[in-house]
Parts: sequence; structure tokens; C-alpha cells
Amino acid sequence: MLRWSDVQKMKYTWRVAQGAHERLLQRFGNFKKTTKDTSCGGFEMCCVEDVVCWNAMIDGYVKYSEMELAKLVFERMVCRDVVSWNTMINGYALVGSIKEAKEAEGVVSWNAMLVCYAQSGKSNESMELFNEMRNLGVKPTEATVVSLSSACGHLGALDQGASLHAYISEHKIGLTTIVGTALVDMYARCGSISLATEVFYSIELKDVLTWNTIIT
Repeated sequence: MLRWSDVQKMKYTWRVAQGAHERLLQRFGNFKKTTKDTSCGGFEMCCVEDVVCWNAMIDGYVKYSEMELAKLVFERMVCRDVVSWNTMINGYALVGSIKEAKEAEGVVSWNAMLVCYAQSGKSNESMELFNEMRNLGVKPTEATVVSLSSACGHLGALDQGASLHAYISEHKIGLTTIVGTALVDMYARCGSISLATEVFYSIELKDVLTWNTIIT
């Protein structure tokens, strides 16, 4: 009789094997030769409800832009969480399949796409998406605000940055240490040291990064 402890060991073994498999594929450049049966065969037996294992498999395919295989694994999942959706959305955005990414609508998907754009250096696209989000009434998260601040800073778009700052204030998004530091960095990059200083002094809790940002 299969005991629960045995199942847990099987799950752990699969996770270790999954990591080793990915490293081998990366080394020999053989990822695209992985078959669909290899993706899920046997794997489903011990990891039906273990979302971590499934997310690891999806992430492996996404890293190699194998979105068809990632989708295959995603559709076979019994349980999906935010990480599952974000991994797929980020993958589609990175390969330029924006239509597919937008199909997973909602605050999580919109924010994930926006963060993905900003982190990929696509600042203009991230700002366009933010404007679209505002028109639809989708509220950004703290991570989104930080990414947008970074995008404005890299573009040197002071007006857009100021508009973002006003949006944060109007919608009562808390000026946390992370958000405040991002705004300080944004204003500094846009050449407005006075506004950067103003935000700096309005941050209640400052950390080392906050001080380093205003100093540099």
C-alpha cells in the first residue's frame, strides 16, 4: 500500500529531477526535442494536486519560449494559482503574444503584463498599457506602481511620472518605503531633484536603499 510519506518522497524526487533535467537540457541545447509525453507522463501520478511541481514545469518551458508546451502543461493542471497564471502571462508577453496574454483578464493579469513590459525594458509599452488600465478602471498594485516609476525614469518622462504620482495620491495607494523610493529614483532620473527631495522627506520609513537613492 502506497503511504502518504512515499507520495511526498516521490514529489520531492520529481522536483529534484525536474531541476536536473532542465540543467541538462540547457547544457546540451536539447530542450525543443522534449516530447509532450515526457512533459506529463508519470508526473501526473504523484503531483496531481502539487501546484509547485506543475508551476516548475511550466516555468521551464516558458524560459525557453516553448509556449505551446507550457500551455499543454497548464491545461492539464487540476489546481492553478496566481503563479501559474502569471508564469503563462509573462511567457506570452515575452514572446510577443499579447492577445493570448490579455485573454487572462483581471487585475493580476494586467499588472503582471505591465511589470513584464517594464522589466523587459519596454517602457513605452508599459505606459500605454497603464493608460489602458486606467481607462478600464483596473487598479494597479504596489509592484505595478514601482515598475511604472522605473519606466518613467528610464524614459525621462517627467510629465508622465508626475501624473503617476498624482494617480497614486488620488487613489490613496500607500507611500510605502518601496513606492516612495521608486518615486524618488524616478524624479531624480527625470532631472527633478527638488521633487525627488520632496518625496524623500514625505516617506515615513526610510531604508538604506532610500538614502542611497537620494544621495546618488
